[in-house]
Amino acid sequence: MNILYKIKNLEVWQKNLLVLSIGCAFSSGSYTMIIPFLPIYLLTELNVPQSEVAFWTGVLFSAAFFFGAVMSPYWGARADKEGRKMMIMRAGVLLGLVYFASGMVRTQYELFICRTIHGAVMGFIPGSLALMSDCMPKEKTGWGLGIIQASIAGGGILGPLIGGVLADLFGMRASFFLAGSNILLASLAVKFLVKEDFTPRTIKKKSNFLINISLAFHNKALFHMLILFFALQACTLIMQPLITVYVAELMRIPPVQAVFAAGLVFSLAGLSTVLAAPYWGHRGQEQGYSKVLFITMIGAGLILSLQFFSSNIWMFGSVQFLYGLMLAGIAPAINANVVDNTHEGFRGRAFGLVTSFQQLGSMTGPLLGGVLGSFLTIKYVFVITAIILIVFGYSVKFAINKNLYHINEPKQNI
Repeated sequence: MNILYKIKNLEVWQKNLLVLSIGCAFSSGSYTMIIPFLPIYLLTELNVPQSEVAFWTGVLFSAAFFFGAVMSPYWGARADKEGRKMMIMRAGVLLGLVYFASGMVRTQYELFICRTIHGAVMGFIPGSLALMSDCMPKEKTGWGLGIIQASIAGGGILGPLIGGVLADLFGMRASFFLAGSNILLASLAVKFLVKEDFTPRTIKKKSNFLINISLAFHNKALFHMLILFFALQACTLIMQPLITVYVAELMRIPPVQAVFAAGLVFSLAGLSTVLAAPYWGHRGQEQGYSKVLFITMIGAGLILSLQFFSSNIWMFGSVQFLYGLMLAGIAPAINANVVDNTHEGFRGRAFGLVTSFQQLGSMTGPLLGGVLGSFLTIKYVFVITAIILIVFGYSVKFAINKNLYHINEPKQNI
C-alpha cells in the first residue's frame, strides 16, 4: 500500500520513466525470448531440413534488420509529427500481432513474411527513448536513459531463460504467444499510464532514410553518434557466430554440449550492464556524457583485449562481466548526446536514425565475425574488436577537442 502511495505521488516524468522502463524490459525480453531459438523453431516446428536451417536463420535475421533500418526513420518522422506516445503504441500493438502470427505459421516462407513485417513495424524502444528525452528534466537525462538501458539489458537476459523453459515444456509456439502478450500488455500500460505533452507539428520537408541521413550529416555531432552506434552494435554482435565454438574449445567439449554454457557466459555482460548503466548515467550528468563515452569505449576495448589471454571458462566469464561494466555506459552516453545535439522537432527522426544504424550494425557484426573467424583464431577476433572500440573511443576524444558536440542543427531541418 505504501508503494502504491509513493507511485501515485511521483511526478509525471517519473511515472513515465517507470512505465516505459518496464515496457522496454518487456519488449527486449519478448525479442530475446524468440531470437536465440529460431533455428530450433525452424527445425522442430516448421520441419525445415537441417541442411537448410543455417541459411534460413541468416535470411530471417537479415530480413528484419534490413526492413528495420529502412523504416525506422519513417516512423521517427511520424513521431515528430503526431507524438511519441502514439508511435510507441503503434509499434507495440503491431509487434504483438506479428508475434502471434509468427507462432501460427506453418512454413519458413510464412515466417519470413512475419519477420519482414517485424522489422518494418519495430520502434517501441526508440519511441520510449525519444519520449523520455522530451519529458525528463535536462539534469536527469543521463540517469533516466541509464535506467531504461538497464531495463533493456535486464529484459534481454531474462528473455532467453523464459523462452528456453517454455520451449522445453510447451514447444516454441508458446514462446511466441507469450512474447506477443507481453508487448501488448506493455502497449496498454503506455496507453493508460503514460502522459505526453505534445503539440502536433507540420514537417514541411518529406522524410525518408536518405533525406534524414543528409540532414544528420550536416549535424556533425549527431552523425558521429550514429557512426558510434553502428560500431557499438557491430562490436557487440561480432562474436555471436563464434561464441559457442570458443566456449566449447575452452571447456574441451563438443560445441553441441556448450550451447547453455555459451548463453550463460554471454549473458554475464548483460548482467553487469544492468548493474552499471544507472551509475554511468549519473556520472554523465556530473562530468559530461562525452567524457563518459570516451572512458567507457576505451575501457571496453582494453578489457576485451584481455580475452586474448583467456585460457579457461572462468577467466573468459570474468572478462565478459568486466566488459559489460564498461559497455553499460556507452549506449546511454550516446543517447544523451543525441538528445543534447538535436532540437526537439527532429528528435523522433534522430532516434529513428539511431535504430537504423543499430540494425545495420546488427547485420554487419555477425557477418564480419563469421568472415574473420574463417581465417583467424577467435583470440585475434577479440583483439580486432577491441582495437575497433579503442579507435572509436579516441574519435570521441578528437571530437571533444574540436568542440564538435553542441547544438548544430540547421533550422530548416525541423
